[in-house]
Amino acid sequence: PPPRGGGGRERRSLGEAMRSPDRERVVTPEEGERMLEEVAALRARGNSLFKAKQHEEAAAVYQECCAMSNFVSPTEDLETRLQAMRVLCLGNLAACQLHLKQWATAQQLCSKVLAVEPNNLKARYRRAQAAAELQEFHAAKTDVEAGLQIEPENSDLRRLLVEIQKKKEAHKLKESRIFSKLFQ
Repeated sequence: PPPRGGGGRERRSLGEAMRSPDRERVVTPEEGERMLEEVAALRARGNSLFKAKQHEEAAAVYQECCAMSNFVSPTEDLETRLQAMRVLCLGNLAACQLHLKQWATAQQLCSKVLAVEPNNLKARYRRAQAAAELQEFHAAKTDVEAGLQIEPENSDLRRLLVEIQKKKEAHKLKESRIFSKLFQ
């Protein structure tokens, strides 16, 4: 289960983290509001699919959300809400990728979220999970420790840290057995 902490309070501008060549489309405030409502409705559909354990279908919906929210807003308020929606959609897409065992993709999506919201605990947790599955134990541990700096009493992060250590030890044991067989 993901950590209880929802996300960081500290947000920086979108910068390069979320930009793409398509993001040059500027919309009117009215268009932006309408599009944001459509993205929110689509995200709700993705959430329902995710809860029904239809992860592939949910991932497709979240990808569509990301594509639909890829426009430049003319107002600061709308841009802030749009950025928050993009972060939610990317995070949800990352969760789907974890369930689909697409570790590298999940890791990349979480990195995009963390580029915008460095204190997003769910993204830290998910990226650590993906890194551990990719046997990138140092990176996984670094993410968990960063999350614990934000929320020291987070039991999910503490449990994940123990899991990472166990996976690392099991991996070392497996490697040592393989190498010992090579030199017999």
